[in-house]
Amino acid sequence: MDPRALGALAARGYPNPRHVARQFERSWFAELDLVVGLARRHTQTLTSLGGASVAPGQVALLSSYLRGAPADIADPYYGDDADFDACLAAIEPCVAALAAHLVETEPWRRPTRCSLHHRRAHGRVRGRRPPGRAKEMTGA
Repeated sequence: MDPRALGALAARGYPNPRHVARQFERSWFAELDLVVGLARRHTQTLTSLGGASVAPGQVALLSSYLRGAPADIADPYYGDDADFDACLAAIEPCVAALAAHLVETEPWRRPTRCSLHHRRAHGRVRGRRPPGRAKEMTGA
């Protein structure tokens, strides 16, 4: 992960996610309910990549969940530390709005005490992803 992104995350109290970006693959559409892009260019690229396999509403723009948010969240890659801080500041309220939307519209997705305990105690099984789990889309 870019050290500037790690710095922005650390400044806001997030742990190091040990995230490694990778190219989005067309086959992922079959296992995901929702794919979220940060900019209209991302969602257009994703929709084109998926073609007929993309269900209506399966690709969404992150900012569309927060009324009044700018449509596109700028990619900070060619910027400085301040650009990464601004990007995270733009993402956080949109993610909170997306989470609220999912809880409101899809209550069956709410984690239960049992599922939270299982995740904390046992972690995720490597190589297996529950059906419908969202993946992060980076740099389309």
